[in-house]
Amino acid sequence: MRCCNKGKRQIAGASAARGRRGRTGALEGEMKGIIVVMGAFFVVCCGQYKAPFASFTILIMCGRFGLSYPRMSLKDWYRAAAMPEFEPHYNIAPTTSIVVIRDGEEGRTGSVMRWGLIPWWFKGPGKLPLLHNARSETVHEKKLFKASFHRQRCLVPASGFFEWERLADGRKQPFYISSRDGNPLSFAGIWDSATTGEGERVDSCAILTTDCNALMQPIHDRMPVIVPPEDWDTWLDPLPSTDEMLLPILKPFAPDLMQLWPCRLPWEVWRIRGRNCFSRSKLGIRMSQQDDVFQYEAPENIDKMGIFVSLRKLHLTKDDMYLQSQAHNLSLVDEFIMDIEYKILREWFETDRTPLATFFLSAQSQMWIFAAYEFLRTWQQRAREIIKWADNGGLEQKLAALKAKNDGYLHYGREIRIKQIEKIIAEPALISQIKQQQSHLHMPFRRLEHIRVSIAKHEISGKEKSTALMPGYGRINMWCGSLDYELENGHYSMGCINRRDIADSIRYLDFNQESPTSEMLGEFDDYMSGKGFQACTGQGLKSIAQENDIL
Repeated sequence: MRCCNKGKRQIAGASAARGRRGRTGALEGEMKGIIVVMGAFFVVCCGQYKAPFASFTILIMCGRFGLSYPRMSLKDWYRAAAMPEFEPHYNIAPTTSIVVIRDGEEGRTGSVMRWGLIPWWFKGPGKLPLLHNARSETVHEKKLFKASFHRQRCLVPASGFFEWERLADGRKQPFYISSRDGNPLSFAGIWDSATTGEGERVDSCAILTTDCNALMQPIHDRMPVIVPPEDWDTWLDPLPSTDEMLLPILKPFAPDLMQLWPCRLPWEVWRIRGRNCFSRSKLGIRMSQQDDVFQYEAPENIDKMGIFVSLRKLHLTKDDMYLQSQAHNLSLVDEFIMDIEYKILREWFETDRTPLATFFLSAQSQMWIFAAYEFLRTWQQRAREIIKWADNGGLEQKLAALKAKNDGYLHYGREIRIKQIEKIIAEPALISQIKQQQSHLHMPFRRLEHIRVSIAKHEISGKEKSTALMPGYGRINMWCGSLDYELENGHYSMGCINRRDIADSIRYLDFNQESPTSEMLGEFDDYMSGKGFQACTGQGLKSIAQENDIL
């Protein structure tokens, strides 16, 4: 991973570390050339990092990758006898616990290790060594690595990895690199076991790097060693292996089997997004074709007044300056919050910690959701009234009643309503158009209403005195930085919705499309309310899970 110009950077280590000798030999000499990863957020650029060992050279390389494949698919892909439970992670940083594959007495298995090799002789106290990478050209020679290289090798599965290119203006542009066929990348790794001063055993690993291939060359001069499936057996053989057997594997991966693209903004993080990104195939882990499209439009491509333009198309809004003012406010604040969302996503991506500004974003997001709900609720109420009066033949009566009121001053709100009714009386076809717009807004409004009730009342929409599962708890969305809120109806989860989802559902309303039928809207309402849901347990639940490829 890259945060500065290509090449090496000398970093002075702590002088106290110079005294660590014994079996380690001359550490200062051995540490020369070791490749250590800091991650994009580290302080290398500041030049203020004190290494836990003696002075050594750092190459900034391969410090962030992701793993988002389902556990069972990964188990099948590697033909492993066992695979540990793990959560999809899209921003794996050094010192994180990661999944590795190795062969042993029980056959090929997956296990969890610390990313950052801890030599067997390290007892502490003090900071752990930052040995996240090792050069493939010298790994068989360096005393720190050669024992692990010859006897303790592993594979590190990844959906893809990141590299940074420094642009002419000083900014850093991230690129995401993955396999072209959608299958996992298998990084070559070495591992070791150490026992801490407290007697705790820690398994840890490092990823080997090599020269870049033609695809990587424009952005970085190094890349991880990627082991093709035909070399897995040789690489994972637990028996001592010779350099002649292993070194030919440590070469740049074929560029035509990889793909690379820049991340927008640059914080459009992944096209890979966990379980839902995968469809059944021969291996069960290929990306579906629809996931090759980014889910959220980049802000620079969004019409800043798109929400206002969309809402202004609604009858009863285009001739109401107060509703137009509300729509205008929603557009302005949407732009403001979207900027915060991407800044938070950027900070979260760089530090792998939830930024403090997320609390402010949560407050702003919820207030925007409430404002959007009130606008649509007001429009829906007025639309229902107009349709009711029209269906009952009461438009003229309502118009006469409004005109008869005289408060001694000009009532602007009432005058707007009078003009709207007069227009509808003159153009009866507008009623059908309002009904059509109602149908288009029904689903977005129901979802918005659902999350609004959860956040504001801590209840489930339509179920008084119920308790929402996680009211107001938002998680940063990996694609856009907006906060994802849980949608549930008391029976099952309906996934997540965020402020950006709501904004986009309004922004991209197309009233020229065919409106949903009443049957479709009825089925949607049943789904949102959980109507017809029957709880099942035991074997019945297991059967459903198997049918839906959950187990």
